[in-house]
Amino acid sequence: MGHQIAVWPFDIPIDSRGATEIYLQLLRGDLSGVQPSENIDKFLQDLTSVFPIPSRDSIVPGNLAWAAPFDRSDRHLIMPVVMDMLTPVCNVVLPLIRRYRLVCFLPSGPSVILPEDEPGEELGVQTEDEILDYLEEVAPEQRALIDTMRQQTEEWKEKKKQMRARNLG
Repeated sequence: MGHQIAVWPFDIPIDSRGATEIYLQLLRGDLSGVQPSENIDKFLQDLTSVFPIPSRDSIVPGNLAWAAPFDRSDRHLIMPVVMDMLTPVCNVVLPLIRRYRLVCFLPSGPSVILPEDEPGEELGVQTEDEILDYLEEVAPEQRALIDTMRQQTEEWKEKKKQMRARNLG
């Protein structure tokens, strides 16, 4: 048994109920609720550089993140995750959804995470910095991607600080 993580392009803020409706549509093959985006492929490429999709020849017992093949289109991605790998996979997914402006939905919650949301404790993640530190440990060969994500995190923090200052001023 495992968990699923679904991502699709972010258009407007959405709550858990709205995300659940979109997710159920996607499961039925109805893609009308989401727009196509090249960011789905970019997200998948970065994610699988850390957690590769195994071929029959490359399966390493105990080192698999994916419980089954992905449900995928140019509008969405539904990834069945091995139960014990949910937190490590989410540690990679969260910065990537911000980078590629995607919605992340975990139907088991249900939890919806938008690209502008801060990392939350609901996934066992405390901060962006902890996520990136984790990535450096598990995928040191992805240094360029991690450095870019660190830079984007700092830019995001600065924008958030400016928005807070404007709202208070």
